[in-house]
Amino acid sequence: MNQMLTYRGRALWSLVAAVIALSGCGSSSKFDGTAMHLFISSALPASTTNSFSVELVGGTVGCPLSASATLAINGTTYPFGSCTGASDPFEGNPSFALQAADGDDQAEMDVAGLVPGLGATIVSPVGGQVAPGGTVTVSIPSAFQGQLPVYAEFNNTSNVDTYAGSFDYSPTSTDGQTAVISVPQHPATYEFSVAMGMGTPPVTQGVISGDLLSCTGFAHCYVEAIDQLGPMLVTVTP
Repeated sequence: MNQMLTYRGRALWSLVAAVIALSGCGSSSKFDGTAMHLFISSALPASTTNSFSVELVGGTVGCPLSASATLAINGTTYPFGSCTGASDPFEGNPSFALQAADGDDQAEMDVAGLVPGLGATIVSPVGGQVAPGGTVTVSIPSAFQGQLPVYAEFNNTSNVDTYAGSFDYSPTSTDGQTAVISVPQHPATYEFSVAMGMGTPPVTQGVISGDLLSCTGFAHCYVEAIDQLGPMLVTVTP
């Protein structure tokens, strides 16, 4: 009798375990098999204010989400039913927590380092003042390891001076840690940035990756960063 109860008990628990397993196998999320892309590009002229866009791809044909899907960026919720979205303008180089939801289905991505070029500084001359046609040496943050300068863009900050600015297409990297940039001949205070790229000269501007801190619920997560140093300020003295 006891053996029969034991057998029935084992059979019952085996049946419960099988039902639980089958329930787990049947569960799925609209984010299964999807890839979340975060795009950010440099503004022309360079600005300390930026924004990024996101796109969800993969899954079923077209956008797998319903019209009521949402995307929260650092706690602010936006519509995400089209599988596309964008952040509000931001300053500096903060981190972001992105949370996509469609009913009970959820996925998250945490990112940082979207604007690594803000860490670039003028190494010399001290104070950022240089004679017309001289050079400035700027630091290259570690995020640009292995990259070289492509060109520098100078924009006159004066509202009354008609001289707009210039480009320098021949900056040189001295040791991989700094870049030497020729400044304009026209005396003025300029906001300038340096586009970075890969390859051997002539170097072409490319795409660098931001910092992907976490990726949960999506099959893949991709993060771009702005591929330029600055903006910084330099004064060309008379």
